[in-house]
Formats: sequence, C-alpha cells, structure tokens
Amino acid sequence: MVVKLLKETIADISSFGALPFYLFLMSLFLIFNEIILFTWLFIGLILSFAFVIVIRIFYFKERPEKKEYKNLFEKIDASTFPSLHSWRIVMILVFLSSYYRSIYIASLFGIIALLVLFSRGYLKKHYFTDIIFGSLFGLIMALLIIWIV
Repeated sequence: MVVKLLKETIADISSFGALPFYLFLMSLFLIFNEIILFTWLFIGLILSFAFVIVIRIFYFKERPEKKEYKNLFEKIDASTFPSLHSWRIVMILVFLSSYYRSIYIASLFGIIALLVLFSRGYLKKHYFTDIIFGSLFGLIMALLIIWIV
C-alpha cells in the first residue's frame, strides 16, 4: 500500500516534466501577456521535439522497462535517449530563473526539477545517462534561446 502510494506520488511529480504541464505554462504566460516567457517556451518546445526525434531516429536505445513498438512513431516513443522530461523541466527552470531573477522561484523549480529527474529513473523510464544528457541538452538549449531571442 505504502509502496503503491509512493510510486503514484513520484509519477505525479514526474508530470511536471511532461508535455501537458509545459503547455499549461505556455498558456498561462500567454494569458498573462508574458510574451518573452511564452516565446522562449514555444521555441524550446519546437526545438526540443525536433532534436529528440532526430536523435531517437538515428540512435535507438531501449528503455529500462522495454516498450513494444510497431511503427516509427512508436519506436521514437519507445526510445529512452535523451530524456525529454528532463530536457523540458530544465528548460522551464532556466527560463523562469532567468526571467524573474528570484531566488525563491529558482529554488522552487530547482527542487521540482531534481524531483522530476529522480522520478524518471525511479519509475524505470530512463537510465541515468538519459537523464543527465536530457538535462544538459535542456540547459544548453535554454541558454541559447535566451541569448538569441
């Protein structure tokens, strides 16, 4: 019972790196006219998907708990490298920290990011290297987007 509750809680934490949360943040910033944040997140979304798709097409790596696939789209989703959850949550952390320049926001999203990174390994969705590289790619991409835009 306790183990099941822990696993469900960790899965919920993992959702902070998922696409619905990312799109929710984008919508929120658009509604509140935070156009710079919206733009950074939008560019990050498009570029992260593009890079991950290309990487996973040319370098397929099975997940710790293997997923069956029947076509190219399912194969891309079944691949584990790099972790897109890690990529997204690190971009969110960098964008919000850079934009608001608040130690409180940076600390809050830093803790959330660490929990998401932990959750991806705990839930056996990714290997440690997938999480590290996803985080590094997210950091590099976020810094480049901020610098260019």
